[in-house]
Amino acid sequence: MSIANYPSGKELAIIRSLPFDYKIILDNIQTQGLSDRLETERSLVEDGRLVMGDGRPIRVGALVVGADPLTPHARELLYSLVVQSFLPTSVALLPAVGVDPDHLEIWAMTMGSLPTCVVSDVRAWMAAETLDLVVVLGEGTVAHPGLFMGVARAARRDQPDFMVWNHVLIAPSGDIDGVTYLRCPDPRTQPHALDHMDICGPSWAISPALLSSIEGPLETRLVEGWRHPLTIELFRRDFKTTRLTEFLGAHHRDTFHIDAWPLARDALADYRRLLETEGFLLVVDPENALQPIRRSPLRRALTIDAIISFRNKADLTIKALRSLERQETTARLCVFLVDNQSDPEERRLVEDAARTTRDGVVARVLSYDRPFNHSAQTNLATAVGQGEVLLFMSNDCVLGPATLDEMAAWALVPDIGSVGPRIETAEGKLSCSGISALYLNQNFLPLVVEGFDHHLAGSIREVVANTFACACVSRAVFQHAGPLNDVDFPIGLNDVEYGLRLERLGYRNLYLGPILAEHEALGSRVGADDGAQADLLRVAYPSLFTDKERRFEFDFLRQAKAVVLRSELHRKLSEIEEAGDYRRSFKEL
Repeated sequence: MSIANYPSGKELAIIRSLPFDYKIILDNIQTQGLSDRLETERSLVEDGRLVMGDGRPIRVGALVVGADPLTPHARELLYSLVVQSFLPTSVALLPAVGVDPDHLEIWAMTMGSLPTCVVSDVRAWMAAETLDLVVVLGEGTVAHPGLFMGVARAARRDQPDFMVWNHVLIAPSGDIDGVTYLRCPDPRTQPHALDHMDICGPSWAISPALLSSIEGPLETRLVEGWRHPLTIELFRRDFKTTRLTEFLGAHHRDTFHIDAWPLARDALADYRRLLETEGFLLVVDPENALQPIRRSPLRRALTIDAIISFRNKADLTIKALRSLERQETTARLCVFLVDNQSDPEERRLVEDAARTTRDGVVARVLSYDRPFNHSAQTNLATAVGQGEVLLFMSNDCVLGPATLDEMAAWALVPDIGSVGPRIETAEGKLSCSGISALYLNQNFLPLVVEGFDHHLAGSIREVVANTFACACVSRAVFQHAGPLNDVDFPIGLNDVEYGLRLERLGYRNLYLGPILAEHEALGSRVGADDGAQADLLRVAYPSLFTDKERRFEFDFLRQAKAVVLRSELHRKLSEIEEAGDYRRSFKEL
């Protein structure tokens, strides 16, 4: 197709039908802006500007795995390939289980002039086409019209072996409506998430040499839901990866989590081979839809110190203490209850409860007779105890029976800094799934947020930090990193500062989605202005604004709404300044 009629009216109609929010993601005010971009990109192709270092044209193929004309989103995927500004060199359809290749051949004819074939041998197809990169597209995926141009540019620039990009998640279920945005990092920065989630998603680009190097039935592993163990195996090798930060892919919610379990249960042998390495065993839990398999450390903690601060509210503190007594652990547990100026009767109730703990649990009440300073109170208790693992816990928190033992075990893994569980309210609503960073340039909005990610709440992955409402740190790591900063971060954001400090020292903060705690906010925490702490974080940890790109996170919708809110406020403030009407209230805005 010539530049003069690209994108054509028909192609524009297809582009408009694709599930991308161009206004937010690409900052295009209207589809015409995208059309102009695509036209320019096509001209680069027509002029022969996209070439490798040796001067030959870049060749990028598309491999549609599990192709089935009867699935709901199959035609949408093929249409998205037809309108690419950089057209695929070849499109290979790898049939889904039970699909007749002859029927697929007929369906492939709808691709028109785009060279399309049905394949049974992926290695042979790649060799015949002499491809530089292959874009692997799974069920329910859609390619942004500029995806293959982005891949070609990266091939020309970086010559990577593996490539990932950001995505749109379409029509999610649960607490959030509409689209959400999926930031996909370089998988190498997320080794624990990679072991537990298909974090590359159903679409990525790979060099033919790297894909061909996979041993065994490659076609079966791609089609029957074995992609996850395949990527785990890949990323234990040494090769070059590239991440495209633009949102160049889309996934339908009903097909995003097609994992190896239970679709292909034979893959369990692969998981055992890959994940039951020295020091870890494999836990299989088919009831957990988001995390049906996970690793668990073999080494368990022998001694644990739990630190709980309280001021009055003895009923909450006693409830938290009793939940610790019910923990399924062989560790010796010492609970330090730090009293911050409670009324005498409230303290007496807590002291009485501390004297009646079960065997294997010792509880002591310590005094901090100063204004509330969570960091100083926590440091006081850590200096008294000797446990090999520290549990920081709010007095309004209740742990599930197996939570403490699993958290403490992960805290003893060598590269781990802090460990936190999934936190829900008593009603079962998500309260915190790790701490996430927000966008840049939002000075009047929080730097970080709790309970950000509903879609991955049941998973295990690296996070910015873990809330000290419930978090474990090994004593060895605590001694290396030093005590909590009770001067600059006495109350708010002390957990975020500590998580960032641990990362600076080379540790990872791990979120354990399958492990549960209940938390009702502000049991002992006083209301305090955290503005000074937010400002200090900006100065002390500028990486907070960039390192978040290394993490696998959903739910940009809230962030996008925050950007819109910010713009709207600035617009209205500008109107006030121009009119000189400063009597209008901020509430009115």
